[in-house]
Amino acid sequence: MSEFFKITPGTSLRDAVREEIKRQPHGVKAACAVIGVTHPQTLSNYTCNTKRDTHNMSLDQFESIIEWSGGGCIAQAVAEMAGGVFLPMQIDDFENVDVLAEVVASIESVSNLVNEVKGAIEDRSVDDNEWSKIRSAKFKLSTAANRLVALCSQMRE
Repeated sequence: MSEFFKITPGTSLRDAVREEIKRQPHGVKAACAVIGVTHPQTLSNYTCNTKRDTHNMSLDQFESIIEWSGGGCIAQAVAEMAGGVFLPMQIDDFENVDVLAEVVASIESVSNLVNEVKGAIEDRSVDDNEWSKIRSAKFKLSTAANRLVALCSQMRE
């Protein structure tokens, strides 16, 4: 599976923006030019989780970052915050994908999620560590299932 867009479940929007910038050639320096700020510290302040009250990127700047970077990490973070998943519909290595292996990965992902839930609820309580494992398994399942949908979409004539 492609790991290009993968971010940790529960990643904040600011962290997703920072990750998006880090993945681009010349990262922060290029991002500063894209959004029209002169100092890298300004960009760092925009993406810092502790400076929300004092430093905010404009919506125009945010849109510019998404257009420049492709926005996959940002889309994943926003989708999760809204209770959904991000489904990229284009798979770059389409010709080299083993579809049967993708089906098997999806089935294994279902099994892993069920096992995490089963283990977590045995004591009729779910602690933070168990919840983190459940969210991670759900994310992996969503990614595997969405990848199958994207593959099928690309196979349509």
